[in-house]
Amino acid sequence: MAHKIKSVIFDLDDTLFDTYSQLVGPASREACEAMIEKGLKCTVEECIEKRSALQKENLRSNVYTQIVDFFGAAEQKSEDEISQAGRVAFHRRRIKEDIQLFPRTLECLSKIKGEFRIFLVTLGDPETQQTKVRLLGLEKIFENVFYVDIHSQETKKTTFKKIQELTGFKSEEIVSIGNRIDTDIRFAKELGFKGVLFEHGEYLHLVPETAAEIPDQRVKNLGEFVTWLNS
Repeated sequence: MAHKIKSVIFDLDDTLFDTYSQLVGPASREACEAMIEKGLKCTVEECIEKRSALQKENLRSNVYTQIVDFFGAAEQKSEDEISQAGRVAFHRRRIKEDIQLFPRTLECLSKIKGEFRIFLVTLGDPETQQTKVRLLGLEKIFENVFYVDIHSQETKKTTFKKIQELTGFKSEEIVSIGNRIDTDIRFAKELGFKGVLFEHGEYLHLVPETAAEIPDQRVKNLGEFVTWLNS
């Protein structure tokens, strides 16, 4: 095998299932409702529209802080509390939707599992992410599932290091696949891993700021990734 890969680290959202189409809409609405309840001076629809526009303009900034800066807060209301309410509501929510994996995901994972040690590393609210994994039937697919808490200072890079220590593999023998160049790709490549970008979701148009954010390969589905692994 040309890549000499022995271990694969998967992202969850917009890599194994279509988070953007299935969950971002309702989560954004709930976030806006939470912010307005705390004192944001706009309607829900205005907030949703502004959030969508801001996500396209600057994916690296805190969109909820920007929303508060734009619309303002009611008198004697804390802008920080409003912003935090939106961020928490977006990430920490009960999954009411019937979420589904991308087509052929389980088939591709089964093929990869037979040849590589595979792990899942997902960034978000741990309880919400655990629910997603359970609803999608992914609990027993991976050797281990790691939940990186978005409400803390923890990053995926720390978990990537743990996986390398766990496997004992060389850096060049590990690949990370995910939809974000600023986390799934950059943190992997800073450790010497390979980084494969899954082209989907809100972060698709994020522009690389460093060499480490340039993926080694781009794929549109897991079938393409399997082909790359075996090329």
